[in-house]
Amino acid sequence: MGQSLPAGLGELRDGFLLRARLDAATLATLCSEVQKAAGPGAQASLATMSNLLHRLAGSAGTFGLDRLGLRARRLERLCRMLQQGSDADYPLRLQALCEGLHQLPHDLDEAPATPLRRVEAPVAPAPIHPSEEEPREQPDVLLVAVLAMEDGFRYKLRQALEGFGYAVELFDTLDAVASRAARPGLSAIVARVDPGALAGSALRRLRAGDSDPVPLVLVGPRAGFEDAVAAVRGGADGYCAEPVDLPRLESRLNYLIERRSRDGLRVLLVDDDRDLLAACKAILENVHMEVATVDDPSSALAVLADFRPEVVVMDIRMPQCTGPELAQVMRLDDEWLHVPIVYMSSQSDGADQLLATGKAGEAFLAKPIDARELIATVSANGRHARQMVQSASRDTLTGLLKHSFIKEHLAAELERAQRLRAPTCAVMIDLDHFKAVNDKHGHPAGDLVIRTLAALLRQRLRVIDGIGRLGGEEFLCVLSNCPAVKGAGIIDSIRRHFNQVEFAGRGGPFRVSFSAGISESRGSTHNAAELVSAADKALYRAKHEGRDRVLVARP
Repeated sequence: MGQSLPAGLGELRDGFLLRARLDAATLATLCSEVQKAAGPGAQASLATMSNLLHRLAGSAGTFGLDRLGLRARRLERLCRMLQQGSDADYPLRLQALCEGLHQLPHDLDEAPATPLRRVEAPVAPAPIHPSEEEPREQPDVLLVAVLAMEDGFRYKLRQALEGFGYAVELFDTLDAVASRAARPGLSAIVARVDPGALAGSALRRLRAGDSDPVPLVLVGPRAGFEDAVAAVRGGADGYCAEPVDLPRLESRLNYLIERRSRDGLRVLLVDDDRDLLAACKAILENVHMEVATVDDPSSALAVLADFRPEVVVMDIRMPQCTGPELAQVMRLDDEWLHVPIVYMSSQSDGADQLLATGKAGEAFLAKPIDARELIATVSANGRHARQMVQSASRDTLTGLLKHSFIKEHLAAELERAQRLRAPTCAVMIDLDHFKAVNDKHGHPAGDLVIRTLAALLRQRLRVIDGIGRLGGEEFLCVLSNCPAVKGAGIIDSIRRHFNQVEFAGRGGPFRVSFSAGISESRGSTHNAAELVSAADKALYRAKHEGRDRVLVARP
């Protein structure tokens, strides 16, 4: 890391230097004891010295003190050799160890006194945490720029996207879109242009210079391999072939926008070196990750259960147990099987790297820790883990939560509502006469209807609300901190809008309605099963009374 420190580490450096001076004095005392002692007494002192030097070697370079870190690493290797037993070289190695230890205070005295240059890590958008007690009344309206030369395509796409709840601005040149993208407020761009036209455009230059560019989805006449490659080279995040599958386009936009604005990863750091923990915590928090630290491996399992990290970063060598041992203890519980583990070690030889990948670990970081490498490694492993969780919990047709996961979400929401004494609504939704849609217009048309309703629910409901597909044409929504009367108004608005959507099938154009039942729980008056049952009964009444309506469950 040299003479560069990420933001936040300068303040921690002074505390590290003070503790390093105390460690240097302890090491010198221990070395004198080893010179006088023999047998088990000497081995115990050497083990303590090895642990202190390991910690010093790992932290020094991270704080920009490369010379100190290199010396500590060499002295740690000498300690290990001495721990392996007496041989002909033992006296010479012990003398070299003591002489090296006497140089440590000089390395600390020569540490630069002026503040080190601040190196900003890549900055992600600050996460937004809606208040549990006062969630937003309506979802934020997301603004999408639509670029196309043909007026008919522009207006047709605007109508479709506005139907999904987006605000839309229309453009007919790349320069105009680039000018808009340079200003805040834009959530995504949909462009019907030749990917080759992007190469030297102002939009391409703007996106290339932005660490977090606005997502770009291209629309083109074909969807072959060469077209996809051209789209990637043009900087696109998605590619849709014509005729445009509108629900699929909306699903891609939703994924890209959500990924860009998603809260930072939750990362657990485990190391007996508190200075290194503080340094790594500052680095990761600087890019808006949520970080918990553990300096005693025996307490790691309790923190795991409470903090529920998405990535764990741990040292390979710790006094109480090794990192691979702790990782294997974690893996004894199925709940942590899919949480990626990144090992840290001041030993960058092949043996530690093999140990890291062979003992329940996914990646390896060599100390001193480089800020950019730490961020990149944690981000890559965290994103991959999130994608795995997403694929396991989401319905493939709609992208909504699967049956078991939306039920779990409802149970968790009821627990939260009980703590806050807030109302929670369960909404059962069922498409009307859906079998007739499949019979008359075909299953592809039926799938389109299901995906369109899913997209409308996702756009019209709030981020904090849960939406799941129970199977077939049936959906379950969980509205947080929302009384039934208010929830009924929201769902009825979605029903009216869905009624206006015209679909095309083999039997000609058609429209579909849905019915819904809503039940409300206040505090502990219902459990999840009772709440769903009440909503289901209200849904049955809605069907019985003529369909295409929203009814609230009777008390």
